[in-house]
Amino acid sequence: MRKSEAAMPVTEPIKGTVAFDEGLAAARAVLAGLSTVAPLSPAQMEWLSGFFSGVTEAVSTGRGNLASVTDAEPSSSRNPISAASPSPAVSVPYTARIAQVEATPVSHDETWLTVTLDVEGSPLAYTPGSTLALWPTNDPEEVRKVLRALSVSAQFQISTERGAEPAWQVLLERVNITQLSRLTLEMLAEYSRSESEARGLLDLSEADPTQLQTRSLLSVLRRFPSTRPPFERLLSNLAPLEPSFLPIASSFADAPNWLQFSARVVKAPGAWGELGLSAQSRLRVGEWVTVSIDPKHPALPIHDDLAPVVIIAEGSCLAFARALAAERRARQAKGRTWVIGIGVPAAAFPFARDFVAWHQAGSLGRYDVAVGGKPQDALELLEEREDSIWRWLVDHSQICLVTTKPEFRTAIGDWLTCLISNRQRVDVESAKAHLDEMRANHRFVQMP
Repeated sequence: MRKSEAAMPVTEPIKGTVAFDEGLAAARAVLAGLSTVAPLSPAQMEWLSGFFSGVTEAVSTGRGNLASVTDAEPSSSRNPISAASPSPAVSVPYTARIAQVEATPVSHDETWLTVTLDVEGSPLAYTPGSTLALWPTNDPEEVRKVLRALSVSAQFQISTERGAEPAWQVLLERVNITQLSRLTLEMLAEYSRSESEARGLLDLSEADPTQLQTRSLLSVLRRFPSTRPPFERLLSNLAPLEPSFLPIASSFADAPNWLQFSARVVKAPGAWGELGLSAQSRLRVGEWVTVSIDPKHPALPIHDDLAPVVIIAEGSCLAFARALAAERRARQAKGRTWVIGIGVPAAAFPFARDFVAWHQAGSLGRYDVAVGGKPQDALELLEEREDSIWRWLVDHSQICLVTTKPEFRTAIGDWLTCLISNRQRVDVESAKAHLDEMRANHRFVQMP
């Protein structure tokens, strides 16, 4: 930001006014009208997103005169070191292009995926510790076949919470057509014009729930072609598409135009940080994905560039450690940073090369990794580094433990309690009180 801009007052749109409501209604009408002409391509959606982001930026920075927007400094010209990271906020879904994909097999049934998105000019705001919401979409070809099987026009308008949307977009982005519930099958039986097919649908609805998860809407419509439910009724019985929540591994201060996230690809996903095999197949270079920043997962409460930081990260949470190390490196933080990786199957994982390079360059104070998926493996490393960990504690370091596994959190919390008890020669209860005091002062942070 130029100095002349820094003194300008910030003008916020006045929501709820007549002018605001009229403008909002006009925008929805225009988008609905565009959708009725033809489905918008990802490139067109990207252009529209950039256009409205530019208008929003002009208003929020006080440059209400649109003629002066061209004078704005492009985001790519900002100094990533001096530019402060934006405060995390609730972000609207944003469509980004996949620039790079790296897959690292770590076991027979698990792969770690690192994906880099091109987010230049996006409104996404995040800090180390932020979580990305990756919004899924259905297969476009399967969507077309479902519409054809139901004899529904792709441009048939559906009323949604975002306004009127064409049928193809609702099936593509809003509802899950790959899995059916018992209630959905019962509804399809209700609108079947064949008595035998209706009985077949009811029999299928009573099958094992695990079998229902493999039944897609298209496969059922092909097997029972006589069913013709009202399209709106069908949509109301389909489960909404839910995003996957994945850790962000990059820093806005270090690379404002690129966002990197990590995911564990497993056969049965569902937990934080996990993706399924079908999702992996759609994450290819050049493809477009819809993402947003999840406001429910807070960022790491580490704001003092002078304070030493020890971040102990388990498994996929090492993405947070990389984001923090990159942030402090870009901001040229004076405080030392020590990354301790635990719960990894091998010493070679997606971020290992970065940690080693930064350590050798001197921007990362220390780097250690404990290979093995059990808490005992982590405790053995901590015991070997006990003297160093204690010196960092005495130096008023922040200790940040990032893990999704309770057993790691309990084991390392108990180990720190014993460390304080032994080094300060106090009983266990006093050591626990000391650790609680560290938590209250954000010197010992456990996330998420």
